[in-house]
Amino acid sequence: MASSCTLCPGGAQPSNPFRTYQLGGDNDNTAAASPPVSCQDIMAAALAVDGGDAECWDAISWNNKFDWQAFCGCPGLDTPKYVCGDYCYDHKIAPAALPSNIAKGATCQEFAEYYPFLLDEADCGGDRLKLACCASVRCSLCPNGEQPAYPDRIYQLGDGDGDQTATSCLDIMEQASAASDDGTGKECWGTVSWGETMDWQTFCGCPGFEQPRQSCGDLCSEHGGNVRENRLLPTEIADGATCQEFATIYPFFLEQAQCANEKLKRRCCSSSSSGVSTLTAAFVLPAIIMVSLIWGLPH
Repeated sequence: MASSCTLCPGGAQPSNPFRTYQLGGDNDNTAAASPPVSCQDIMAAALAVDGGDAECWDAISWNNKFDWQAFCGCPGLDTPKYVCGDYCYDHKIAPAALPSNIAKGATCQEFAEYYPFLLDEADCGGDRLKLACCASVRCSLCPNGEQPAYPDRIYQLGDGDGDQTATSCLDIMEQASAASDDGTGKECWGTVSWGETMDWQTFCGCPGFEQPRQSCGDLCSEHGGNVRENRLLPTEIADGATCQEFATIYPFFLEQAQCANEKLKRRCCSSSSSGVSTLTAAFVLPAIIMVSLIWGLPH
């Protein structure tokens, strides 16, 4: 039995059957595929669907990620939905590389062609995209120069020697304001993210950035759930720093290379709250037993 699924309703022909989607050379985090995907490829995929309307829609929209019907020019459906809004508010797109978390090896101008056809807000790129790709965006820690909720919050690991000197959100705000405006936004993002390693926007409480990305997950969730607060980190990570200091900034790491390995997690994590179980075993429980013996209470 032939499939009833077609790219355009009723089997109509799109006006741009040879239009092609290609974004960079390596795409790990978007619906884009490599090698290039054309409207003809999607039409063929639709005809191969063995299922109902839901399966058909998944095939012709990349699981509700991309509006192929509008992109290819299906009759009556050729207007983009603009789920993500405007790419750049003043339509001035910088001649810059697209942030690697969206697509590796692609340019901002390439992505602009596909941006109106995205269907999932999670793929829109957010303020990081604006910083990198919109030529008129001035550099600031928080988008549009808004003020963070915690400007005095400090990042510090250890005793402050060497590279571990304390850095505050105010310091990052000052560094951002001094970042050169080369029209690409690349230096700005590098400044406010410490070279894509630290989520300062969330750490400092920029509006709309309330939840850490937690690229590394939770430090102790798989190892008891509690942090050994006063235990020191290995000196090769930070001299004089405690596990508690490390746990405080851990949710804001952006680079997988910063994530703790199993050895470090076992060092810093415990199944019991720091200090409480020891105190209970050594003092509280014997005291309860002694009182019950004196007063003849059951125990």
